[in-house]
Amino acid sequence: MKEEISHPDGAVLQLDTAAAGWIGDRLLPWGGDVGTRVCAIVPTGYEAYLRVFHHADEHTGTETIRRRWSELAQRSGRQMHPAVQFDRFAWPNPSQIGSLDRHEATTLVSMLRPHTTTPNACWLAIWHGFGQLTGSVHEHVVGRALDARIHRRFPARSNSLAPPRDLAAAPTVSLPNREYFLYRGPIDVVPRFEHLPGHLQTPNMWWPEDRAWFVATEIDFDSTLVACTRSCALGLLAGDLEVMEVSAETRLDIDGDTVNINRSSGPSTLP
Repeated sequence: MKEEISHPDGAVLQLDTAAAGWIGDRLLPWGGDVGTRVCAIVPTGYEAYLRVFHHADEHTGTETIRRRWSELAQRSGRQMHPAVQFDRFAWPNPSQIGSLDRHEATTLVSMLRPHTTTPNACWLAIWHGFGQLTGSVHEHVVGRALDARIHRRFPARSNSLAPPRDLAAAPTVSLPNREYFLYRGPIDVVPRFEHLPGHLQTPNMWWPEDRAWFVATEIDFDSTLVACTRSCALGLLAGDLEVMEVSAETRLDIDGDTVNINRSSGPSTLP
């Protein structure tokens, strides 16, 4: 008998994706010579764009210490800048890819809540290929030819899972290279966006009804993007997360880091 997967508590699966229809027309193209720019992931037209760096862990005996990218850059003789790539650091433990962790999600939610008039009415989109949604282990290949990396998206026990029945019939939000299921719920759903208990996968895109800001965690990125107002940006820059301002044109693929160019193990661009 298969284990049942449930929808995140407080989030309602949408059978109409019209609420996301505005996004595609406000995205820049990606790939090729232009790489993957900030506004290929989040919409154009906002006053400010920020990059939230996912922490990396340092394991020392029985202790795990959260490290900022700036700490690791200093250790490895690299420089922090808007297009910095974690793969340029000499660091064995990578940052989490494709999702915020619970602390980061909770902190970001608390900082964004005052900057929308509709915190209880948000749209939350999650990539349709995650194993907890398909009920199977999913391997996603990124990069080009022999430089590709394979990320196992879910543990092997995914093979024994049964996704919600209504998920199979749900339409998806279709954007370049990606498909997403769409949910609706309050902003507080984000730090507990679990289809299986204990397996947090924050939405890959989420925004409030009033579109005051827009958050995106690309499935192959180890940082999260926030598009917002200037006042919201100032608050995030002064907050507890490691945040850096970027532009709509900042490249976030490995070739975009032209400052730290001597050490690389990652893919060139997203497909």
